[in-house]
Amino acid sequence: MLRVFVYPPLDSRIPCTNVRQDKDLFETRLRDFFNHEQHPLRLRTLNPSNATIFYVPACLTDFFFRVRNLRNGSALLRMAEEEVLSQIAAFGYGHKPHIINALRCWSRVPRANKMNHISLAYPRLWANKRFHHFCTEAPREPDPARSVHMPYCPASTAPAATPPLRRRSTKVLFIGSHLMSRKHVLRALHRQNFTRKLVIINPFRRTAPGVLWCDYQHPLNTDCPTSTSPRQRAGIAVNSSDALAMMLDATYTLCPAGDAPDSPRVYSALAHGAVMPSTLVPTFIVP
Repeated sequence: MLRVFVYPPLDSRIPCTNVRQDKDLFETRLRDFFNHEQHPLRLRTLNPSNATIFYVPACLTDFFFRVRNLRNGSALLRMAEEEVLSQIAAFGYGHKPHIINALRCWSRVPRANKMNHISLAYPRLWANKRFHHFCTEAPREPDPARSVHMPYCPASTAPAATPPLRRRSTKVLFIGSHLMSRKHVLRALHRQNFTRKLVIINPFRRTAPGVLWCDYQHPLNTDCPTSTSPRQRAGIAVNSSDALAMMLDATYTLCPAGDAPDSPRVYSALAHGAVMPSTLVPTFIVP
């Protein structure tokens, strides 16, 4: 019988701050799930000697995004990693299966499990095959034996009213990072023959009729909303009310895969009645 022992939270050193605006809420939701005193599945045990698997509820993903761009970010990540490992060692059950919160899932595709800038954030945790993952991103097919994929799905992205059937002034809208827009978007559109049906802006030009190409770092159109985030001083606020209003006025909203297929763009575009070419996200897993 599956019995889970949940370690005490490390909130004083690794607080849960919701820095990505609900995208990593799986970490706090899991804690609530296991802390339910009268859980119908009765998965949790308070006696570690009776546990078959041990869960570390530290908000490692949230902490990663909160500190990674700080000058001392690497040192803070090492500190958080040491806190988790020290806690596991103190309880004395490190030889038993453990599951931790992670950004990326383990994959069935071997090359997808190679060390990268994500796993190197916590190399002794996220790159260590000793640990199973509760995870929100699956760039490749997740390995169900080592990962529990919890894809991002916002609680509510629907506008106040159902988008009316009306003429939309923008034919094609893309809001995202130039790192994927210049290569992945145009390549995917060309491969699927979309360029014969739609007018797509060349990312090196500033404008094109009926097209808004909003780049996170370098807005190419003056009608694109700007972000107030200090990390995106000239960039786009993808979840801002202005950006969502633009989706309401677009016939097509492009939602290519970035680091992973999951993206707030997918849900926001659908909620605002914009057609999302599914061929751009062939590995997207519907929650």
